[in-house]
Amino acid sequence: MRGRRVLHVTIGRTIEHTREYYDEIFQDLARATELEAAAEIRREIEGHRHIKSYLKDSFSVEHLRTHIAMLREVMGFVPVAIVMDGYDFSTASLEDVEALKAIAVQLKAEFWTAAHTHRTDPRDASGIPEPVAHLAGVFDVIVHMAHDGKAVHLNVLKDHDNPSVGHLSLALDPTTMLIRQDG
Repeated sequence: MRGRRVLHVTIGRTIEHTREYYDEIFQDLARATELEAAAEIRREIEGHRHIKSYLKDSFSVEHLRTHIAMLREVMGFVPVAIVMDGYDFSTASLEDVEALKAIAVQLKAEFWTAAHTHRTDPRDASGIPEPVAHLAGVFDVIVHMAHDGKAVHLNVLKDHDNPSVGHLSLALDPTTMLIRQDG
């Protein structure tokens, strides 16, 4: 996302916690790739990122919409990507998730989020687990991630309106943060 404006919305975590997470990933990547001018690149990335933190019970779609309007008006910051963590899909309404997507569409921005699932969660015919399956129509792409102690395995469960998602299995090496073919 280098050079692109990113709004990171975190629910239930502090800005400092989120910033430390970014710093740790960047340091690992810089070390693994022997990145030159790492400090300069890190400053550039930070200048294109805004982190907004909400307490667990204080987040609402309307609060987010208001914050984005303020960012645009006061700072001239219009994100091309919104990353959200901590959103509770188990209590999410279809209306709220559609409203989140509408914000991204209005901004012409990508919207990335994650849902916590468990092996025992019920799944739909496409293998999409709850608490996301009943909301799957709102999402363009759904990727399932599972860690086995050696790698994080990525399986595409939904790819836009493509009814037959081919078997694309990838793995993320947690040491190098590089993606490779799985299996």
